[in-house]
Amino acid sequence: MRCLRLLLRAMLMGIRKAVLRDLRDCISTQLLVIIGGVMMVVVVVRQMQGPMDVLIKEEIVQPKNMFATMTPQETEPQVVFKSGMGIYNTSRIPALIHHKDMFLAFCEARKDTSHDIGNIHIVLRRGKRKDWKVEWGEIQVVASKHGYRAMNPVPIVDKVLDVILLVYHLIPAWVSQWKLVRDGVYNQYIMVTRSFDNGETWTMAKDITASTLGQMRPPPALYAPGVAKSRKKSQK
Repeated sequence: MRCLRLLLRAMLMGIRKAVLRDLRDCISTQLLVIIGGVMMVVVVVRQMQGPMDVLIKEEIVQPKNMFATMTPQETEPQVVFKSGMGIYNTSRIPALIHHKDMFLAFCEARKDTSHDIGNIHIVLRRGKRKDWKVEWGEIQVVASKHGYRAMNPVPIVDKVLDVILLVYHLIPAWVSQWKLVRDGVYNQYIMVTRSFDNGETWTMAKDITASTLGQMRPPPALYAPGVAKSRKKSQK
């Protein structure tokens, strides 16, 4: 019996060694296959690296100028109106609109003083966007009247009629606003002018006082137009 047990034990040990040897050979073969595959991938990638670099460099489009890649925060601010501009003492009360790829900037150009008195014109500068900057044109007088001051420009874009309207008001040049309020003097005019070519030319100003302030009872001693809103095609 003892001899039989020893024989069976020897047979089992032989089978186990054979299985382990076959398993080791199988693992070694698979490992070699994996290593070989990785090496082939590395070789292919290294061979393609040069042509890919050339291809990427050829596809990069260089910007035409430095502003094409800049953000609004990186650009320098532009001065559109300033004090001492031409024949004017001070520039105040700006207004800005955008229509058909064109900026239209308005302001009061005060000739005699920086205060709300004296000869005041309403002027315009038209600007065309180029990358992140705007190229501004020359100063253009839009509203003025001898002996009066033109104040508070309010541009309105009428997208229904494709017209730009400018509403403003006239006050005698040397009558102060304090005097108007103190004396209750009704001595001002609401005016409107239009442009059909995006600000290049303007029509003769029309007095609309009767249909605006004239409808108020009692009429105000002092009145100024304010910010407007574009009229869209869906509005009537």
